[in-house]
Amino acid sequence: MLSRVPSRSPLATASTALAAVTSAVLPYVRRPRGHTVVLTSFHGRGWRGNPRVLFEAMHAQGVLDPVWLSTDPELVLRVRAEFGPGRAALTGSWAGNFALARARIIVLSHGTSDLPGLHLGRRAVVLQSWHGLPTKTGELQGGCLDARARLELRARWHAVDFMLSSSPLVSQIYAARFGLRPTQMLELGYPDHDRLCRRTDALDSRAAFPEAPAHDRVVLYAPTFRKREATRLLPFADLDVPALERFLAETSAILVLRPHPNDRLDAARLCERSPRFVLADDRRVEDVVPLVLRADVIVTDYSGIFLDGLLSDTPCVFVPYDRDEYERGIPWDYEANTPGPKVADQAGFIAACRRGLEAPEADAPWRARVRAQFFRHTDGEATARVLAWMRNVVALRERGVTRAP
Repeated sequence: MLSRVPSRSPLATASTALAAVTSAVLPYVRRPRGHTVVLTSFHGRGWRGNPRVLFEAMHAQGVLDPVWLSTDPELVLRVRAEFGPGRAALTGSWAGNFALARARIIVLSHGTSDLPGLHLGRRAVVLQSWHGLPTKTGELQGGCLDARARLELRARWHAVDFMLSSSPLVSQIYAARFGLRPTQMLELGYPDHDRLCRRTDALDSRAAFPEAPAHDRVVLYAPTFRKREATRLLPFADLDVPALERFLAETSAILVLRPHPNDRLDAARLCERSPRFVLADDRRVEDVVPLVLRADVIVTDYSGIFLDGLLSDTPCVFVPYDRDEYERGIPWDYEANTPGPKVADQAGFIAACRRGLEAPEADAPWRARVRAQFFRHTDGEATARVLAWMRNVVALRERGVTRAP
């Protein structure tokens, strides 16, 4: 049974309204100064992705002046404890709104929903760093939004000045998807991908999943979500859990399930059916990059996680069980750009996973062709490029130049 969501109290509603008004007024009272950069992610609740990588790099290198905003009080305390008391504030608080007012740059991962209800002053450059590669049509591309929804989407994205991209193809897709101009796309790469390019910081799966049997290999199963119905895991008519468990034991592997954070599926129930099925949702493993680096095979349907895995040249297996009905659409040729077997039953699934584990080089040329389409840079220097761009923006603003490079 779904728990009932409590209604907001009049006091909470008034507080939210006050925060919104304050965030709108303060930029005209307290102009941007210094090198302040405000960052946040995952609708204001997360500590992940490109904003986190940039925050940590700025702090480590002593460049710019990063401040993290979050709606999670515990996260704010964690960041302050690790990086200093002035490095984090609650979203909508006086300290948070003062940071926004003096910011030269604001970095988001999921759009303006990262700073819910707040005004993003036009004196700051808003950088949408995003959180994944384009595998869905969606939004303005799909033609499925009514006029009101299209206006609302454009209003949300109107505040964005620039968006990170990883290749001309990615720029083309995202510009069309969110109504941006080509000049707003920055093909600098994604800072969160630097570790994938360098193949550093892989997860210690035995330490992370102590309940799992001893293993040497990891098959990462990470499907995307569906809005209309829950995703089906292992959607095979011939599903035989004991047989799948025997295959995993024979290959010294575990099947790590990574549901999309927006999905409604109950992966924990599936994990109860075999000790070699392990749950690694975003509450247990928030940072997905070490998990991708640890994976020997990545299984998905339409999630962009397989594109991340191309940077570490990880074999892929695809389970597109609802390809014809999938409501979000694919903005490119699915067959050509998914470099691995497509399976529809358990026998095919086991054969494809075995091939990936035992002959990882089999689809390497295909993976290389797709990688070249989605990644302009594979040198692991995206963070350096983005920080250089940000320092240039701040330098121009200090000289009174409002046009960003």
